[in-house]
Amino acid sequence: YVDAPRDRKILVTVDGIDCPFHEPCRPVDPAYLSHKLKRAGLRYEVGVSIYSPRICWVAGGVPCGANPDLRIARKEEGLIDRLVQNEEQAAADNGYDGEESLVTPIRDSELSDVEKRYNRWIRRLLARHENVNKRLKDFQILTTIFRHSKNYHNTCFMACAVLTQLSMQ
Repeated sequence: YVDAPRDRKILVTVDGIDCPFHEPCRPVDPAYLSHKLKRAGLRYEVGVSIYSPRICWVAGGVPCGANPDLRIARKEEGLIDRLVQNEEQAAADNGYDGEESLVTPIRDSELSDVEKRYNRWIRRLLARHENVNKRLKDFQILTTIFRHSKNYHNTCFMACAVLTQLSMQ
């Protein structure tokens, strides 16, 4: 049971996933460098419904260094455009801080009881989302260095997302 704030229409959680990618240039192009992986990578954005175990959004396959999580969400026809059109919001980690349609935990050392409860609620949703990320990373193709084209990686990621969705049903 999730005790949601009553004034929010939050339907999904969203988070970014970095996948290692073979960058043929040496040194690695900073546009591809992932701070999470400490090597070249491709970043994807995954959205999960909070009402059912369903992956409802996948976007990305873009170089990690040049595309932080929030930039992927703000792209044309991206997640934020769709949320604004439907007057909805999504719960996200602090990597998405600063966007009105994305609800993030409050950063402050002295929080009221209501704010603490709010942060616990968001962190609970995000912990559930991390479980989906872990299931995606169970596929070795997403955790080992990918040595084929970017387009092929996108196809493989989508296939892994579909298989993960099927395993959750």
